Amino acid sequence: MDDDRTCQYGVEGKYGMNIAGLKKLCKEKDLIQSGTKLALVKRILEKDNGTNPEATAAVTKRPSHADPNRPAKKRRYIAPDLEKIYNRILKKIQMGKSSKKYESEHASKCHSSDVYNLIKEVIDKECFDKGLTCSNPLFALQIAKTALVCLSNNFSDILRPGYDIGNSLDSVAESLQDIVREALPEMSIDLRKETIQWIKNLESKLNKYWLAGFCGKTGMSNFMKTVEILEDYDGKHNGSNSTDSTQDSSNDSEDYKMPARA
Repeated sequence: MDDDRTCQYGVEGKYGMNIAGLKKLCKEKDLIQSGTKLALVKRILEKDNGTNPEATAAVTKRPSHADPNRPAKKRRYIAPDLEKIYNRILKKIQMGKSSKKYESEHASKCHSSDVYNLIKEVIDKECFDKGLTCSNPLFALQIAKTALVCLSNNFSDILRPGYDIGNSLDSVAESLQDIVREALPEMSIDLRKETIQWIKNLESKLNKYWLAGFCGKTGMSNFMKTVEILEDYDGKHNGSNSTDSTQDSSNDSEDYKMPARA
């Protein structure tokens, strides 16, 4: 290798390159980008001269020894932790009074919307995006219940609860309807009664601020429409109605405790 040609890539040479520039040039030439400055220059020159072709293959282009007939490995589904979901929403609610983010007049109006948006995000991601509504609708219902019961239990701690800038609760109410419709054939009578009770409890707090997503055709809120679906369901479709481990017993108190971890 000619020393004059090697020097052309030095800082004071013809191309005036530092090590970052040499790595960039190696990348453009599909060369390995690791090593000392001298190694990079040597690699570039060998590429330009057509010598030592074994050294020209980039790391990303090295042949794979994986068996092409081996089936792709499926990621194991990990069920969400109900306690973590509850605490995540509770933390967002409590931030209204503990975080400087919501101290101003304008920011205080955003707190409720941030809470409602988080609930929508959790239900959409865990129940629908992961296909849980179809594969395990009873557990999807538990997730929705966990998020909404947390809202109901801590509603008084929300700043300016009447603001729902993105109409997230309307979307949540519609999502709850979809989940309930899927879960109905597997729900026991006790679970239906318990679900009706916590939805009514939530509705009683939301409708004071017209937050229940009123449906123009029926004159009732979308949450109460879900109650109607549960109440009108014909029990003959329930089959054996065996009690699932994720189903909680009904509670007559105004507020419910966080659902037990499934």
